[in-house]
Amino acid sequence: MRHYKLDRISQVDVQPLKFPKPLDFNLDQHFAGSWSIYRGRAEKPFVVRVRFTAEVSRYIQEKRWHASQKLLPQRDGTVIAEFQLTATEEIKAWVLSFGTKAEVLEPESLREEIINGLQETLDCYSDSKSLTSGRASTSISSKGRRRAK
Repeated sequence: MRHYKLDRISQVDVQPLKFPKPLDFNLDQHFAGSWSIYRGRAEKPFVVRVRFTAEVSRYIQEKRWHASQKLLPQRDGTVIAEFQLTATEEIKAWVLSFGTKAEVLEPESLREEIINGLQETLDCYSDSKSLTSGRASTSISSKGRRRAK
């Protein structure tokens, strides 16, 4: 089974080949463990748990983000969201979109991916080499102020 994003197809060559859909194929079951369309390679879904701050907990609780979701409101106003997924690529970007208002609790491998990615981002901004040529590079002081190098 292959997935294609239609707006990325630039040319089509129609062939007489037939690819019949298996009789037992169910699209909902096929994508059940995916956050959106990326299915991953895990044979069985695993638990992804994310804690959201009280500041965004109402927003998280207003919507059904995934068919497997369980929302566990906490006494301190935070909410823990649980999902059964087969891949973490798409949910990682979603979690990161909440910045400091979301923390992955499990799986540990996803926590480590996020930590490593954030460190690489910090390194990118801290590196003395500017990504934009011709501009003076800047760094951010421990107090959050930009300063020219």
